[in-house]
Amino acid sequence: ELDIPPGDQEVIFDCAWPTDFHLLSLSPHMHENGTALWVEKLGREEEGEEEEAEEIYRNDPWDPRYRDDPPVQSFEVGALSMEAGDRFRVHCAYHNPTEQALKFPEEMCGVYGLGYSSRDPVNCTIGVGQPMN
Repeated sequence: ELDIPPGDQEVIFDCAWPTDFHLLSLSPHMHENGTALWVEKLGREEEGEEEEAEEIYRNDPWDPRYRDDPPVQSFEVGALSMEAGDRFRVHCAYHNPTEQALKFPEEMCGVYGLGYSSRDPVNCTIGVGQPMN
């Protein structure tokens, strides 16, 4: 679903956690056209309420070498807990120097997390957070 037009662009998507979860680390992934990546933690989406976001990861500027060796953000045990329904908001910024849109697999936007209290891995793609089978 990734479609990055020419120029400076930003892709933003939310993923809700289906179960309670304690995060231990975050590891981002973009390719050579990435310029910055950051992640915010938000509570459950409540209609009519203003969202309060807590930034939990930022890498700005993105270095193309991070494609294969990204900087990992670690958290102390119990320091970052997610309740079922809490969300991550992922921001990926790019500079597309070409005249064509960049798509997967030329470019990517992803964050991998490691944690505990859930036996099922969660797949978070643009706009979708769901258990993997």
